[in-house]
Amino acid sequence: MKKRLLFATIAEDAPEAAQRFGLGVELSDFSYAPNMDPPLFEEKGPAARKKLRAAERHVFHAPFGEMCPASVDPLILEVVERRLEQGAALSRSLGIRRMVVHSGYIPRVYFKVWQHDRSVEFWKRFMDRQPEDFYIMVENVMDDTPEMIPDIVRDVNDPRVGVCLDVGHANVTSAVPIKDWIDAAAPFLTHLHLHNNDGVTDLHDSPGSGTLDIPWIMNYVNHICPEATMTLEVMRAMETGEWLRENGFLND
Repeated sequence: MKKRLLFATIAEDAPEAAQRFGLGVELSDFSYAPNMDPPLFEEKGPAARKKLRAAERHVFHAPFGEMCPASVDPLILEVVERRLEQGAALSRSLGIRRMVVHSGYIPRVYFKVWQHDRSVEFWKRFMDRQPEDFYIMVENVMDDTPEMIPDIVRDVNDPRVGVCLDVGHANVTSAVPIKDWIDAAAPFLTHLHLHNNDGVTDLHDSPGSGTLDIPWIMNYVNHICPEATMTLEVMRAMETGEWLRENGFLND
């Protein structure tokens, strides 16, 4: 399992922890879209390359603020496409071929059938412009039922498009047991975001602090989706690395 684990750079100590424990790095620095533009990129670009040098395995997190592929406004949709294209191009320029994107679902704003149909159209169009060796994983944030993203991915019907299941987000948006989320995603599950919380607030807390049984989740996913990668998307990477070691997840 160790070779499929990564630390997200939302933690300042992620590069150091990745190097110490031999894990990969998920680059979150450009999830804030303006970091891709001058003048911020003049600082953020070299800093990101330095972080990536701490690991051999990488995932890129695309910008997510206001990124709604099912937007009803064509002008907003133009911005979404432009920003995600910009993220994909940057990811490739950094040598990263796997990118996490958010579903963009907003409850009580989008009808679910609209979210589904428009998202399928958007991701088909988006992937038509990507190289054959470039992959995306669609992540749940405010999605409140486990079948929403798997159904979208199924109907996009592109082997380069998978599900990124964020178990922490599922824990605060839904009372559906996390096993049901995993089972629904399993046919398309290529990546996970692992972090814990109290079931109310999205804390991105350490694996051992919260209401989720992260060891059970990791072992269950490892059993049914043995190729899926997992990013520890926590605020304290070094502490989490010690937790991984203590719980036997760093065995080769």
